[in-house]
Amino acid sequence: MKQENIHKPLVVLIVIIAFMTVPVFGQLTLENPGFDQTPYSDGAWGEIPAGWEGSGANEQDLTASSLNPPSQSGENICAFNQNTWIYQDITEAGSLLRVQANKTYKVSVWVGRRGGTEGTYGGILRVYLQDSATSTTIDQAIYDMDNPDQPRNSWTFQTFYLSTGANPAGLGSTLQIGFGNISERAPSNQWWFSQVILDDVSIESVNPIAINPMPSNNSLINTISVTLQWQPGPFATEHDIYLSDSREDVVNATNSSPMGPVNVYKARQSDASIVIDGLVPSTTYYWRIDEVGGNNIYKGDIWQFTVRPPTAYDP
Repeated sequence: MKQENIHKPLVVLIVIIAFMTVPVFGQLTLENPGFDQTPYSDGAWGEIPAGWEGSGANEQDLTASSLNPPSQSGENICAFNQNTWIYQDITEAGSLLRVQANKTYKVSVWVGRRGGTEGTYGGILRVYLQDSATSTTIDQAIYDMDNPDQPRNSWTFQTFYLSTGANPAGLGSTLQIGFGNISERAPSNQWWFSQVILDDVSIESVNPIAINPMPSNNSLINTISVTLQWQPGPFATEHDIYLSDSREDVVNATNSSPMGPVNVYKARQSDASIVIDGLVPSTTYYWRIDEVGGNNIYKGDIWQFTVRPPTAYDP
């Protein structure tokens, strides 16, 4: 998984606009993602937010309360004391989203640290995906609030990337998203001194594979040397490159195959381009880029190009 964050102090508003080359497939739907569905008087506490399940977490109205910081938007936030959590089903286009292999999701949320005694110790936020059948964690990310960018009485905007991997638990069951505070820093008789508060949760599906090949798919090229280029996936630190005049060989090759210029598996490298020499005219070549990020490998699409036949000389 991968995490990004934007810090926003309580008094000074800093707006950061980031242009990212992360292709978004679509916004997924959560019930009550801003925790504002149930109205309360200012400062009043409620139970677990409507639409969510879990244990120990509570919503609270922080519109203008002396309990700082106030809500990021709307009126309510969700507060997590130590070892509390919430979760819910994810929906897409009105239907429950199923656990599928090799899917990646971008989770964004405002994370707050209380200004009073509740923020004495930095909480530890856990963001996770689980299957509904067994409640097994599929992937998770951890954000430790005990850091200089998250002082008491502050909000930060956090983004996490979670993936299902090749063999996720509960394949075909409903995919669920969850949040919890796994901190145990506060003494047992002050368990509320290490709170995490959240506001405005969102989740999107994203594409982790390489896109935008050059030469473009099904191109004709005029030379026996070509520079292959692509737009990296959002998590890629390295790229596995496969090329052959046999489509089947490219489909079946893996990173355990022999690697080198004369093999189907050409290279693993950090650059998003490679020069291929020695192409044969009138030949169609197939190529694939697998994106490598951490322990994950995201198998790419099969692209192809054809080298034009030599032009006959007509004196």
